[in-house]
Amino acid sequence: MRLWSSSAVVFWTLADTAYSSFIGERYLVECQVQTDEQTEFVKHQVDWNALDLWGSTDHVGTLKILANDNQLRLLQAALTCNPPTNIRSIEAEIEKNSEKRHLFNSGFFDIYQNYTSIQARLAGIKSTTGLIVQQDLVGKSHEDRSITVVHIKSARTMPQKKIWVSCGQHAREWIAPASCLYLIDRLMSGYGENNRITTLLDNFEVYVAPLINPDGYEFSRSSDRYWRKNRRPNGKGVYNDIFLNQLLGTSTSPTSHLYRGPSAESEPEVASTAKFVRSLQNVVAGIDVHSYGQLILRNYGWTTQPCPDEAAFKTIGDRIARQMNKINGEKYISQRSGDLYPASGAMDDWIYYATKSLGMTFELRDRGYYGFLLPPNFIVPTGKELVEGIITLGESLNNIGMEGEDGPFRRRPKESYDYNDGSFSTATNLTQLSRETQRHLQRVYGNLTVTTLFAAAATYLFNQGIIPEPGIIAIALLFACLFGTMFSANTARNSLARHGGLYGFGFAQGWLAGPLVRHVAMVSPETVMMTVIATVLIFGSFTMSAFYSPRRQYMYLGGILGSAMSIMMLAGLANIFLRSSMFASAELYLGLFIFSFYVLYDTQVIVERSEGGSRDPVLHAITLFTDFAAIFVRLLILLSKNRNDTDGPPRKRDRKK
Repeated sequence: MRLWSSSAVVFWTLADTAYSSFIGERYLVECQVQTDEQTEFVKHQVDWNALDLWGSTDHVGTLKILANDNQLRLLQAALTCNPPTNIRSIEAEIEKNSEKRHLFNSGFFDIYQNYTSIQARLAGIKSTTGLIVQQDLVGKSHEDRSITVVHIKSARTMPQKKIWVSCGQHAREWIAPASCLYLIDRLMSGYGENNRITTLLDNFEVYVAPLINPDGYEFSRSSDRYWRKNRRPNGKGVYNDIFLNQLLGTSTSPTSHLYRGPSAESEPEVASTAKFVRSLQNVVAGIDVHSYGQLILRNYGWTTQPCPDEAAFKTIGDRIARQMNKINGEKYISQRSGDLYPASGAMDDWIYYATKSLGMTFELRDRGYYGFLLPPNFIVPTGKELVEGIITLGESLNNIGMEGEDGPFRRRPKESYDYNDGSFSTATNLTQLSRETQRHLQRVYGNLTVTTLFAAAATYLFNQGIIPEPGIIAIALLFACLFGTMFSANTARNSLARHGGLYGFGFAQGWLAGPLVRHVAMVSPETVMMTVIATVLIFGSFTMSAFYSPRRQYMYLGGILGSAMSIMMLAGLANIFLRSSMFASAELYLGLFIFSFYVLYDTQVIVERSEGGSRDPVLHAITLFTDFAAIFVRLLILLSKNRNDTDGPPRKRDRKK
């Protein structure tokens, strides 16, 4: 988004400040979130203030959050929070227990292993009697670490049905790769000895990728224990959230802990793993292993609406939770993923559509006491629960039966992820979007219309001499409204003020454009009207194209357009000194091109964010209005310039008058 097209330096300074907001002491705090207003406040803080949301707790409506001093003050002012716990005290307790464990244990599963030890363990795995085990290289990470998958299958029956298990996408969730390594170990040692494991492997080939995000994992061990993302360099740091949470789109600010990159499958870890999974034939289930929460989550995750296979998936999920509960007495809960919080682009939904099979997320221990800092003495108990979950999954799939062209599950036609099939009817019919998104789009375009009217009113008032020449007052109004809206929470309490900021922003834009419009209108009034019509047509055409095209098709444009915007701004600065008319014309045409395609990109981003639960009709209206205004101004200058060039100099008789 270019909410800051004329103030990029200021904006990125603020963004860098937000990105570096983990300063001073850090605290774990539990806060009550019970209203829509409070939910929107938390979402805003996650997106724009780098708030680290750890998850829910046993208590409904309670979130566990890692916050620094400044963030904690904001939370305590807006929410009801329990007394915070300094993260250092929890770390000290875990370190003390870990030191004791090192004195009495030296087994592989007694500690959390580093990447080198994990790779050495995987390299040493060999086939056993009746069992074929092989390691496949999925791909390489940004820092050139190998991403390995272990393929386990019976040598006796040569099953064709496949279960995919991925682990370690989020760096700080150490229990996930540790438990998946335990799963590999137990499947190999149990084949031929344990009837249930033997039955599982006689019926299914199991693929386990224990560490999808090796770079982030190592960084969480060496530098930042709470790091979640991968380690993609961007010249200013690293920022892309990793893996299947970004398989189907992008999200929020690069400073956010939920950022999923500039486009779907933009990361090498993601692209190579997705390619590998797509290459597998007859995948019947895909499990994404995470922590924490002790939850068995099923499709859908992108919406609270049930998927067509809800009945079958609920039966499987409920059974898995019951069986995992029996292992150590720990309570696992089965529920739809979207009921926890809607999240677009997660692996479980991607599996459902990419492989036409069951997709689930297993959130392992615990339920919030240790959170991501789960001590290593929980590795084996948690690993046993995961093993039981995978065995029960196989038994449940066998009970359902796998006959039929598409297996036991119904397939939803091109909805949700590919909400648009490319036909004109779907470009004008938004019923395939969720009702919440349809209502959100109505509010966004309603706000955009009113904001445009305020801009037109300001231009009219200036040309009538009712308001003075725009100067420092207009510029101050523009930035005050812009930043006041951007950095205020999207809550019911702030709604009136934020809408006022939106309309004030439009008024200031119209006021600043007033002298240009007056100048053109004095020479050629019809050019102004022509520009208005052309701007509406361009904006409308690119908007329709966004709805006409398959969802997320143009999400990759974000990085390209951002780079082009930087080039354009540098060119504008250079031309202050060069004063080249050709340079100025090139900048105008480039800007028109950039902002036209930004309409396409921003529209798809707004839809994607809304489907994922992030709905800010004011901020989204500012985004689209910025595109509209930028197109209008550039078109007006170009059309008036072209008209002057066509008309040529005044004739002689005109000069005598």
